[in-house]
Amino acid sequence: MTTEEKIQELEKQIESLKKESQKEGEMEQWFKSLLNGLEIEINDDYPNSVFYKKNGNIFFELYQDSEKKYFYCNYNLVGCKCK
Repeated sequence: MTTEEKIQELEKQIESLKKESQKEGEMEQWFKSLLNGLEIEINDDYPNSVFYKKNGNIFFELYQDSEKKYFYCNYNLVGCKCK
């Protein structure tokens, strides 16, 4: 491989890393926007659960009994729209 070919290959790798970094930044922004505005709700009818809601919709539920903890996610509301 010539020096010019090595340089071209390194430039391709750098561009790929830049795109990957940008995508990670988009995912971080998406996740922050998802968490922004969540409200915590505790309901006496479900004493082992803590609900995380936004606009009246349950996005997450933290359920804890004497032995285990479970974290549920409403995939219909949380599904990532990033590509």
